[in-house]
Amino acid sequence: MFGVLFAGALWILNAVPLLLKQEGFRSLKNIGETQAYLGTRLSLPRYFSPGLVWPPCAILAQRKPFPAYVVQFQKRGRDGVSLVLSMSPARHPLSGVHIEPAMGLRRMRVKLTDQSAELMIGRLRSGERCCLLSWVQAAKRWTLSGVLPPSEILKMAESMDLP
Repeated sequence: MFGVLFAGALWILNAVPLLLKQEGFRSLKNIGETQAYLGTRLSLPRYFSPGLVWPPCAILAQRKPFPAYVVQFQKRGRDGVSLVLSMSPARHPLSGVHIEPAMGLRRMRVKLTDQSAELMIGRLRSGERCCLLSWVQAAKRWTLSGVLPPSEILKMAESMDLP
């Protein structure tokens, strides 16, 4: 009996630090609040496709188990998210937060300044065309996805002020 209790107590003592390290994503109000929460500057594009609304419609960030953020934008006069920017450690890619093609039309490698990136062009379930651009720089994975033409996604990515 003592062995079972000891094993249970040991499991709890080992699990508590793991549970405390898992903060998960938190919704934040603005860029300044997000930078203060993360303790670092957010890298955002200097060029924004015409028609995108500033400020972002949603910002999510986490510090643990690893620092990451997701910034979402809308198009003027349109409901829903039209562009998603995310950053996470290269070894921890985020999933389920991007605008991802339900049907891929083309996948290709493209050159971004000094980086190689993967561009996927496809269609959403609604039939609307979308793009997802992803690359690794400074041990971080950057992703821009949206219902924008590939040329606009590429311009935005090239204008990002990355560390």
